[in-house]
Amino acid sequence: MATVHSLKPEQQLKRRVLIVEDNLDAVHSMAVLIKMMGHEVEFAINGFAALDVARRFRPEVILLDIGLPDFKGYNI
Repeated sequence: MATVHSLKPEQQLKRRVLIVEDNLDAVHSMAVLIKMMGHEVEFAINGFAALDVARRFRPEVILLDIGLPDFKGYNI
């Protein structure tokens, strides 16, 4: 099984990734790492913003905090 590090950049699929996380340090760290892997990244810090970003950005992958203060991740 290949890992991300063993694939050449041109072999990787570029994905649109949405990160939904209310901890700013965590969301920024994840965004930097995912961008370094060659993917497009958008983030939202609450559930309402996540819905707006998702409609516009149309992510292929969502990393979702299920314990948001305004929405529970299970409801989004």
